[in-house]
Amino acid sequence: MAEAETAHEVAGFVTGPGGLSASEVADRERRGLVNRADEHTSRSLLEIARANILTRFNAILGTMFVLILVFGAAQDGLFGVVLVTNALIGIVQEWRAKRTLDRLAVLSAPAARVVRDGVVCEVPVDAVVLDDLLELRTGDQVVADGVVRASDGLEIDESLLTGESEAMGKDTDDDNKDDQEDK
Repeated sequence: MAEAETAHEVAGFVTGPGGLSASEVADRERRGLVNRADEHTSRSLLEIARANILTRFNAILGTMFVLILVFGAAQDGLFGVVLVTNALIGIVQEWRAKRTLDRLAVLSAPAARVVRDGVVCEVPVDAVVLDDLLELRTGDQVVADGVVRASDGLEIDESLLTGESEAMGKDTDDDNKDDQEDK
């Protein structure tokens, strides 16, 4: 349902030069027309433990450990301590690295400048909604697809999307020109 609404609303300029009002933003948030990507940037503790315990190396040594305990002397199975210690060290190290990276991600979370109620304000990227009017400055990351309403020498680095090595110049109605050329 949200995709159909998105395609319909993007076709025309819904947003005026003063940006969206607080009620329009609330309405879009309620309908789920937000700029959120549900991606996990790191593994959970359970996934970390599984990756460190369920390895081919641990399976081979674990099998040998069980066979020695069943058929041999217990002192011959002391390498089982090394097996468990190795897994625990791997889990602890990766868990600490995950926590550090998660803290860094919060510190460096990108923000977007949007025009709302006629005022430019900075919001988290996931608070950008459909039809928000974004203000871009030199070095900014484009946080969502959109139509250029006004520009003064705007160039966008699309190399991750297109492989093009040079920045692409953008001007008003560039998307509409491309659509007409494709037909």
